[in-house]
Formats: sequence, C-alpha cells, structure tokens
Amino acid sequence: FDLIGIVHISQVVSPQEQVQVHRVVLSANSPYFRSLLHAHSHHPNPIIILHDVSYTTLKMLVTFMYR
Repeated sequence: FDLIGIVHISQVVSPQEQVQVHRVVLSANSPYFRSLLHAHSHHPNPIIILHDVSYTTLKMLVTFMYR
C-alpha cells in the first residue's frame, strides 16, 4: 500500500458518534469494504455512513479488527 492506502477513514453512526479506522485494517477484514474503498480511492479521507448500526456494536467490531 502507498500512504493513501493506510490513512484514516471515518465510520459514522450519528453526527456525534464516529470511529476512525485505517483503510488497510478495514480492507483486510472485509471484502465489501475493500471493494468500496478501492472504488473510491481518490478520496483521501472517506466517510462511511452506517445506518442501523449502534455505536457500541461498531466499536466492538473495530476493536476486534485491530486484534
């Protein structure tokens, strides 16, 4: 990966609840997000809005991905 491949992205549950994740971590754990991030690789810091996902659930998933 080049630098664009490892920069932060934001996953947003609500305007007040955001989680920062490295692209490489999200891509390594999800073919869906890998495809999505590849398709939008021209955005330096993309924001992914997740509907119907609680902040607690998102934090647990991201914590799991980093372990």
